[in-house]
Amino acid sequence: MRFKTSIQNISSFTKLIQSLLSVGNVAWMRLSEDGIQFTIVPELGVQVWTAIHSGFLFDQFIVESVADNVINLDLPLDTLYKALKSCNPSSQAVLRLTKRAGIPILSLTVATSSSKDTYSTHSLVITQEIPIKVLAPRTLESITEPEVPEPDVNILLPPLAQLRAFSDRFANITRIEGGGRWFCSANHEGEFKIKVQTDSVMVESCWKGLAHPEGDLGTRPGMARREFTTVSVDGKDWIRLMKASMVGKRVLASFCEGHALKVYVYMTDIDEEYAATMTYYMSAVSA
Repeated sequence: MRFKTSIQNISSFTKLIQSLLSVGNVAWMRLSEDGIQFTIVPELGVQVWTAIHSGFLFDQFIVESVADNVINLDLPLDTLYKALKSCNPSSQAVLRLTKRAGIPILSLTVATSSSKDTYSTHSLVITQEIPIKVLAPRTLESITEPEVPEPDVNILLPPLAQLRAFSDRFANITRIEGGGRWFCSANHEGEFKIKVQTDSVMVESCWKGLAHPEGDLGTRPGMARREFTTVSVDGKDWIRLMKASMVGKRVLASFCEGHALKVYVYMTDIDEEYAATMTYYMSAVSA
């Protein structure tokens, strides 16, 4: 069993792990020849399924195992995040799977250099160890991506940084009011709404002129283009999604009324060579 890679973009990798940490402290990390997948499936709340092509953040990506070159790990995200956060963004970093006293670990080795004067430089190599567990494939057979109905509406959301600013204000209102219900709505006219309702306050923000994926016609028979599809979501889950504003360049939301809100956070632009996507599954909250 072997895994080794150089991290090309420490800053982006750190932000990705920080975004995942908002959902859970432990992730299933799947290593394959194509890249890395991070999956967080808590007992309750939003699920996150992340797929990163090896060429997006890494170089010299090597994965070898007797299980078709696939390695599954139980990874403490908080420990990895602390190790990455201590790195200089311009540092050279290598991540590898190894053992210490027979115990499997992820080893993060960082090399930095600084100029002492005009004629000399000082190099420093730091190695940090992240304890992990190697998971047998049979232990993961029951973990599958949630199945959702065909969406009623697919729409490209506003930039997450903009959406997060409004969402944080709404979250403050629910804290002051002692709770409240969150509603997300969209139609086929490029309109998206987010609303929070408490016992005494109702606030709503609306965006217009948003784009839809080509061919998005909806699935409900007789559905008018201006008719809104609404999904009630858990406010805490919605705020966790907003943390992906650190890495998301494009965001597509799929509305399944009465069932779920499925959100794709793309970390790459359409014309980029390698794909990197975080997929959030939020079950609809009943009244």
